Amino acid sequence: MVTEATLNTKGQLTLPKAIREQLNLKTGDRVLFVVRNGRVELEAVHGSILDWYGSIKRQPGVGMIRETPAAYSTAEPESTDLQRVREAVRTAIAAEVVREGTAD
Repeated sequence: MVTEATLNTKGQLTLPKAIREQLNLKTGDRVLFVVRNGRVELEAVHGSILDWYGSIKRQPGVGMIRETPAAYSTAEPESTDLQRVREAVRTAIAAEVVREGTAD
């Protein structure tokens, strides 16, 4: 399938209906742009990055956070700490997905 779209003044594209239907994209869905060898690939992102939890095997000693016990004695509420952990996990998973994607 080959279709064309025009970039507007805000740098936005409207995906043609045929492509949205082919990828089963609905309003609010997310897409991933992958640039390889001067070309752009568009992939539908279904679900959340948290759906990938556990799919990447950790190598011993790689990516481990080493903090002293004093680092855990902050006055931050637990919910803020949990948000930081979730964001760190999301970032690490996204980085791994990008690394795997660029290895092609």
